[in-house]
Amino acid sequence: MAYDSAHGFSCDCGQTEWQVSKTAKGSQVVCYCTDCQAHLRHLDRVDLLHDGGTYIYQTTPDAVTLIKGHENLALQRLGPNGMMRYYTSCCKTPVANTLSKATLPFVGLPLKGEDPRLGPVICHAHTDKGTSGRKQTGFAAAGWGILIRAARAILSGRRASPFFTDAGEPVIHPTVLTREERRIASLRR
Repeated sequence: MAYDSAHGFSCDCGQTEWQVSKTAKGSQVVCYCTDCQAHLRHLDRVDLLHDGGTYIYQTTPDAVTLIKGHENLALQRLGPNGMMRYYTSCCKTPVANTLSKATLPFVGLPLKGEDPRLGPVICHAHTDKGTSGRKQTGFAAAGWGILIRAARAILSGRRASPFFTDAGEPVIHPTVLTREERRIASLRR
């Protein structure tokens, strides 16, 4: 897939494709939190954990476009109040993490590893939950980046999101893990 004005991504089997505008403002982070780990373990995608961490590109939803495979999108929450975690039903490739409501324009796009097209990694968060031995760095910078990008999107009226309807509802109904499913996902290695 080649797009001149965007960075292209696809699921592992190629049935689903999405892109991020090359002009998107964002930050590449590595998150070692137990939720990111549990989500990937529940999907049986431990191949995407790097010392327990997940590479994520944080930007605003208006910078993301789903190209094909809309019918393959699935949505999971680790609990009734958890983040919205979109992935593909075809091959269980993570696509995006959003907040539960579209009011704060934020999306975290899980990556297969560090992606030099998206700038350097500026944050290693929740490192005490990983196995890298790294110290947490850049957490405040990543947090401020999220807030600044969201404020700019709100003030400029950029509210479009491929993950929410115009009414602010998720484009698909989420599956919520039971406590037992969550417990098992947290234990898987």
